[in-house]
Amino acid sequence: MQKEREDLLRLTRETIEELVGENEIPLSAVIEKCLRISSLREDKHNYVSFLIEMVDLQDNGQYERVRITWKRYFPDDEKGWTYFVRRYKDERKIASTKLALAEKDAWLRVTNIERKVKKLEERFKEIPPPRFSANANWVPFRDFMENYQRQDERQRLREEKEVWQSVLENIRVITHDFLVHTERELLFGNLPFSIFEKNMSYIERKLGEIAPEALKQFVAAYSLSSYTPESMAQAATSMRRLLVTIANVVYPPTDEKIQGADGKEHNLGKERYISRLWQFVDEQTESSTYKKLLGAQVNDVGHRIDYAYNFLNKAIHNEEPDREEIDPYEFNQVLIQTILVIGDILRLYENSLTKDDI
Repeated sequence: MQKEREDLLRLTRETIEELVGENEIPLSAVIEKCLRISSLREDKHNYVSFLIEMVDLQDNGQYERVRITWKRYFPDDEKGWTYFVRRYKDERKIASTKLALAEKDAWLRVTNIERKVKKLEERFKEIPPPRFSANANWVPFRDFMENYQRQDERQRLREEKEVWQSVLENIRVITHDFLVHTERELLFGNLPFSIFEKNMSYIERKLGEIAPEALKQFVAAYSLSSYTPESMAQAATSMRRLLVTIANVVYPPTDEKIQGADGKEHNLGKERYISRLWQFVDEQTESSTYKKLLGAQVNDVGHRIDYAYNFLNKAIHNEEPDREEIDPYEFNQVLIQTILVIGDILRLYENSLTKDDI
């Protein structure tokens, strides 16, 4: 059993490295490994969630095959199936919106999206770049029109490729989230619950030292007694305030634009608390792999909290009465992930204070 766990951990870490590494491994190949990992762990929820990413949802035959698999595993959980189908559609919504496609035309499996991106790149390379500047004093009309058409077509291809790459990035974030948490479970799954309690105690102690206000928000966020939309909305509000307060401590707002890891200058003002946390991680972390992992988790947790907050407030005010409720299990996952991220950030902050004292 121990060898099986070690083999799974090795496979999971290899897959994480493929996902975030410099080598351009197709996302579909990473998902195939995620299917294997979830199958070996008998993680049926995640198995089906990755299986659905590998089908064209508008194809009724493919849709029904995955649905039958879900019903075999979870015959009474219709809400779970609805959640995965909605997530699949939401991941691809940007394509139907920005490319003016019928919604179903964007419901493509990951492999077909990758092929589409590759074809767009090939077509872009086939079109020669403009032969002269648009500011040229005089050119024959026919050459001018040919030049204009080339520019227009190259721009269209570039924009379409970027949209489909955004879809792949949406799926990549979810895939990364699964792999990171699988790694944690494989590492710590057999350890007693007291370790989690120790982590909570560390967070409470450090928040009490550096930001008493954040400690109150932490307690409020994790004192969830029920899973009504009102209770979860209050918890999401407290979680967001907690991250804002921590960001204000570890990386206060600034009016100056700061150069990020991507080489670009970023606005890190009061409202950009997730960007400030990311910048803090970037400046305080030497390991490029750990920096990518923790940075991705910070972004993911922030976006999940914002989504839950906005969604639940709409549910309370009945602005979207036909939309499915947030599943309590999913909300618990957000709580747990936030705890882990906060613990990592506080340890980085503690280490940064030690460095400053040297």
